[in-house]
Amino acid sequence: MDTTSSRVAGRLSGPRAQKFAARRQALAAQATSGLAELGFARASMRELAQHCEISLGVLHYYFDDKDDLVMYCVRQYKDHFIDRYDSIVIDGSSGPELKARISGALSNSLRESAVMHRLWYDLRTQALFDDRFAVSINQIDDSLAALTWKAVIAYAELTESAVTVSPAIVYATADGLFHRALRDLITGNTDAPQRLAHEIASALDDFVGRVE
Repeated sequence: MDTTSSRVAGRLSGPRAQKFAARRQALAAQATSGLAELGFARASMRELAQHCEISLGVLHYYFDDKDDLVMYCVRQYKDHFIDRYDSIVIDGSSGPELKARISGALSNSLRESAVMHRLWYDLRTQALFDDRFAVSINQIDDSLAALTWKAVIAYAELTESAVTVSPAIVYATADGLFHRALRDLITGNTDAPQRLAHEIASALDDFVGRVE
């Protein structure tokens, strides 16, 4: 669809294109907290423009519509999340140390970014009903699944063991534990992040077994 921001971006090149992309990134970063607090259904472009303290016209200049802005915000956050935890897996030097790093990082992320994770699950549900989100959400979900599998492979190698379950089981388990902990934290259970750390650490050991 030929929309305002896509037409503008198509006409730009060189430094002007870079400036346009940088401004989109900055606006998305500003809008993210408002979007996460309101949720997808309640957030409008007008409200997000107010949150960014800019005019609605300016926001439409950089983003085609709310869907464009929402997906940019979520992808930007999840890319950061994936890069951050990928470095944790790479830097692990022993099994126990890697286990502590993974479980601690997920626990801290739950505690520090609960509203953003809530938005992710909100949009993942929306993607089941709305094809506009399906491709992007599935790509992010696949990236998260790949990162989870990479972590388990790294843990198995460091503990000289073998992974005994499939990638699908690994991701479904980790995602389910995280989703339940998020739900509990949002409804007032402040112990949820600490419990998540213990459950993730236990799950890592359940995923691997001795090499015969």
